[in-house]
Amino acid sequence: MIFVLPVNILQTVSHIASGNSFIDYKVLFEQERSHNIELRLQIQSLQLQLAELKKMLFGGRAEKFVTANATAVSQPELFPDDKLGQIDVVKTTLVKEYQKQQTKLTVKHPGRNPLPESLRREVIELMPKEDVEGLHPVGKEITEKLEYRPGELFVKQYVRPEYIKPSNDGLNASRIIASLPAMPLEKSVAGASLLTHLLASKFVDHLPVYRQLAIFKRQM
Repeated sequence: MIFVLPVNILQTVSHIASGNSFIDYKVLFEQERSHNIELRLQIQSLQLQLAELKKMLFGGRAEKFVTANATAVSQPELFPDDKLGQIDVVKTTLVKEYQKQQTKLTVKHPGRNPLPESLRREVIELMPKEDVEGLHPVGKEITEKLEYRPGELFVKQYVRPEYIKPSNDGLNASRIIASLPAMPLEKSVAGASLLTHLLASKFVDHLPVYRQLAIFKRQM
């Protein structure tokens, strides 16, 4: 194996061998520094060549053996002369937009059970406030509310005759009917007296609702 020694080391050895005791270390340092720079440049050049070689051997197919001139020559023209003004007509089909159909489920309410016919009924006829002289009723609306007196359940029956009144020109007509009196619960069959009795029995007399129902059943 052959060892290559730097120039400054060889010069130092030659000085010592010749018996010359004076050594200019500054000159030796500058020579050593210049030599190191040359070595680094050679190493960088070799590393660059090695990287290019690896790129050619292991790179993608498009990167192998492709020069700048070859790339420029092989690239096709963007708008060749024979293709200008040509349009490819493709058959198109119109697709109707899908619309989701919403199905509305309507459940018909069976309605309330009628109040027992055995209960006494107080009929209250409500007449409209407008003048209905000369008009004949075409129907009537009956609203029943369950009321309570001590020891008795009864029904208040509100009867409201309905009239149709034509206009002066005879082209239009309006419906005339009396309005119901104010109710504590509009859609309930329980009247004000029954609700008052239920609340007083529950919160004052401490009677549960199920016991009050049993008492009402005996009274009917």
